[in-house]
Amino acid sequence: MGDGKIIMVYNNARYWIWLASALGYKTPKALKVCEFSFSIAEFYECGENHWKLCPGITPGDIQKLRNASLESADKIINRCIELGIDIITFDDDRYPDCLKNIYAPPCVLYVKGDFPDFDNRFTVGIVGTRNASKYGLRVAYDAASNLTRAGVLIISGGALGIDSAAHRGALAAGGDTVCVLGVGIDVNYIGQNTKMRDYITTHGCLVTEYPPGTTAKPFHFPARNRIIAAFSDALLVVEAAKKSGALITANLATEQGKEVFAVMGNINETNSQGTNALIKDGAYPYTHYTDIIDAFPNVYITRKNDVKATETALEAIPVKGSLPKKADKSRSVPVPDKAGHKDNASLKGKISENKGNISKDKLTNISSEARRVYDAIKQGETVSTDELCIRLGLLPHKLLPFITELEIEGLVVNAGARNYRKSD
Repeated sequence: MGDGKIIMVYNNARYWIWLASALGYKTPKALKVCEFSFSIAEFYECGENHWKLCPGITPGDIQKLRNASLESADKIINRCIELGIDIITFDDDRYPDCLKNIYAPPCVLYVKGDFPDFDNRFTVGIVGTRNASKYGLRVAYDAASNLTRAGVLIISGGALGIDSAAHRGALAAGGDTVCVLGVGIDVNYIGQNTKMRDYITTHGCLVTEYPPGTTAKPFHFPARNRIIAAFSDALLVVEAAKKSGALITANLATEQGKEVFAVMGNINETNSQGTNALIKDGAYPYTHYTDIIDAFPNVYITRKNDVKATETALEAIPVKGSLPKKADKSRSVPVPDKAGHKDNASLKGKISENKGNISKDKLTNISSEARRVYDAIKQGETVSTDELCIRLGLLPHKLLPFITELEIEGLVVNAGARNYRKSD
């Protein structure tokens, strides 16, 4: 693709990629450039004499800007086209204000999936240790599931442990989730979560500030945490040691004026020391998902007590406060293979279709409960979740996690309208 074509399709993306590659991915200088120049393209075209006048740009920065090239940026853009990765730049209408207003906002976001309107969605980040206890995993999973059913969008970082439990809980409840990565989207970091990440691309999105091919570096993840904090209206820390990435995220959320919740734990457990310290320092103690709901009374307008005293039915406003929902923002960047994305049935089917015969290995990978659900679906039939609940004697909220497990493993296909069939 020629340079002219890239400029026409991606507007200023190549210049923002050039700036990020020159000055670094976690740089506050992007804001300086925006305040100083009419546009990023103007900043680039005016050259070195112009750069010298920009506040905060040092002689070392000028050398880096000089050494960086648009050709390298164009290669990144072409790679994104090949992979179906969207590019959202700092001056894009879709770039959220919640991210724009932090220290060192990313110049570029690379996205695979449906990028939500963060400024009009109520969001909760759920983070914690990779070495989580069974209790911590259950708390994270249940919190994500219940909050999702209450209309909340769950944000996390895609790591093992608490992050994965949060993502899976949101998916099991039939919702979307946002996974903020510390690597390029095409990098298979944490192989155990490959299927989960693939599933999220059609049930939410993967987001990163790092271009394709960027492998994991230790400093990527603390930097990534500022994005998780920015995307989240509230942050729940489930289990964390005294020095951990989750506490970095909590501190960043506090700096950004967000509400922080923490799960109190056994004072003798290492992974409770961080969360207990957060509560001691003023974080809200978390005991039930409604603790978070209660902290945002403007988001929910109706509360009806259910039959069970421990459960609450909530009617959620789909936007924050009483603001009208923004009109759909037109995309400046066409992304391959996203036509018809609103057709959830066909998209969910893509995860499982064309996989051929089901191997015995896949069946041995699933839980015994999921295997029971799989066996309840007759070969060749399409069956509703209501019928499966009757066959298995399960309530819907108990069935859905196992359906999600089967979908992720490619064992069943969503045929639309909450109907499922076995993969061919």
